[in-house]
Amino acid sequence: MVLSLHFFLYLVASKNKKLNQSNQALFQKNIELFQSEEKERLRRQALEEQFTEDKQERKYKSSNLSDQRKEELLQKILTLMDNDESIFLCDFSANQLAAKVGVNYKYISQVINERIQCSFSNLLNKYRIKEACKRIEDKEQYGGFTLEAIGNSVGFKSRSSFIAAFKQVTGLTPFDFQRNIDAKIKEKYSDFV
Repeated sequence: MVLSLHFFLYLVASKNKKLNQSNQALFQKNIELFQSEEKERLRRQALEEQFTEDKQERKYKSSNLSDQRKEELLQKILTLMDNDESIFLCDFSANQLAAKVGVNYKYISQVINERIQCSFSNLLNKYRIKEACKRIEDKEQYGGFTLEAIGNSVGFKSRSSFIAAFKQVTGLTPFDFQRNIDAKIKEKYSDFV
């Protein structure tokens, strides 16, 4: 009986050893696969970045804008975006911006893409959302406005496009932003009550 128990334990230990070796081999193989996949992902990412750079270089290859002229245009664009209320009109376009700055539309697009690394519409949305945030915070002047009305007042044609742009720029929905502002105001004045 003792002999059969020893034999049984020997078999179990032997099988455990084989299973352990098999598991370690599988584990090593998985690590190698993960490393291989990571190398491939990094290689593809580098190729995509190179392709994007090459594409952008080709896209603006025929442009005759000097770096100094690009910087001047960028400053004009940003000054206009900072100071011109017409950017809050729902039909404001890159063509209108180009006309106000006094250059061809393709130069506006090129400067925004190269210097700010975003599209005209993304830049416009950032300015509109910044203004929407100010208006949401300004309870005295805009307290009676719905969030949708505030979105419309800064140039968004629909509620859904306003919410999507707001979330992309701030990481919050307009409602969540408003709720945070309301909580801060309540907290600020709770000391006086």
